[in-house]
Amino acid sequence: MKQSGDIRKYAVPVERLHWICPQDIFQFECTSDIAPLKEFIGQDRASDAIKFGLAVERSGYNLFLTGLTGTGKAATIKASLSKFIEERKAVGLQLLSS
Repeated sequence: MKQSGDIRKYAVPVERLHWICPQDIFQFECTSDIAPLKEFIGQDRASDAIKFGLAVERSGYNLFLTGLTGTGKAATIKASLSKFIEERKAVGLQLLSS
């Protein structure tokens, strides 16, 4: 396939190939000044699925998590279970036992 025209018109100058974050947008001096996040970010669909699965009030149902090693599956489910248990206790609901 023969190309017509000069493809150099699509070239991007080197100085435009990166972005520098302006430091004045930050409200802290060091990352140790920032409070840790209490929720997991970036996995809205997975979090919604976990909440849905925990809301099933029937015995014999399980949650199945899949994903690459090191992506936070265990930490996410542990935090979700802890939050679920605390919320149930706060409103005086019993946990379903198998």
